[in-house]
Amino acid sequence: MSDRGSGLFNVVNSLLLVAIAFLTIYPMWRELCISFSSMAEAMKGGAFLWPRNFTLSAYTAVLTSQYLWLAYLNSVLVTVGGTLLGVLLTAMTAYPLVKAGLPAKNAILSGILFTMLFSGGIIPTYLLVKQLGLLNTLWSLILPTSISAFNVIIMMSFFRTIPAELEESAMMDGAGRSVFFSRWC
Repeated sequence: MSDRGSGLFNVVNSLLLVAIAFLTIYPMWRELCISFSSMAEAMKGGAFLWPRNFTLSAYTAVLTSQYLWLAYLNSVLVTVGGTLLGVLLTAMTAYPLVKAGLPAKNAILSGILFTMLFSGGIIPTYLLVKQLGLLNTLWSLILPTSISAFNVIIMMSFFRTIPAELEESAMMDGAGRSVFFSRWC
């Protein structure tokens, strides 16, 4: 390729990348400008390159609203509670599945794999949540996603790495399976 062709490619490439960057950044910039504009100007619409009639009233309204802090609290409760419950249920499912004496172990594993490949979908999940009386509660966000078949398989892999001798030693010292489980989780 000649220097002229290479230079033309660089110019066209640069122009294309600038256009893509503008198309990517402008929507966020527009929303930021609208948020700092007065309500009357924001309702007019159009292109916003700078805020019109600069005001902080939108931010004042949002930050003084009790609903914002309630939303943050709900987010923290769902995240922390869902994570703790998810880890606990996943570990409690995976631990017995790596033990040799579990009856119907293959059937249980097949059921777990089946749910990983085929889910009921959003409508059956909604109907189940409704039937359990969990609508409009935080539990409707936590319980349906609290355990994942994929995570159970990952946790089973972790439990398989624990040497059997370690569990046998704990049993000889008087610890039961539940004590051993609680120490490793």
